[in-house]
Amino acid sequence: MNITFEEQRLEILKNFNILDSDREKEYDEITSLAAKVCNTPIALIAFCDSDRQFIKSNIGFGLSEIPRDNSLCSYVIEADNKQFIISDLLKDP
Repeated sequence: MNITFEEQRLEILKNFNILDSDREKEYDEITSLAAKVCNTPIALIAFCDSDRQFIKSNIGFGLSEIPRDNSLCSYVIEADNKQFIISDLLKDP
């Protein structure tokens, strides 16, 4: 049986036991640094499982999860290891 990249990715994610875990100082420090470096009011670290995006750490974003089909991460995963660029999210359909 051939396992797909997505099935393998989900299995690895499951093995890390990070989904639905509590906030951690180290992740919050990375998120804070990313917001400063990118000069943006919103930054987050998220993990996508099969049907949702779990927000592990965030700055300026009040949700702990969103449906995967509403997430930018879903588009990146579906790009299948190809470069995925959104120049201006406000202008991109």
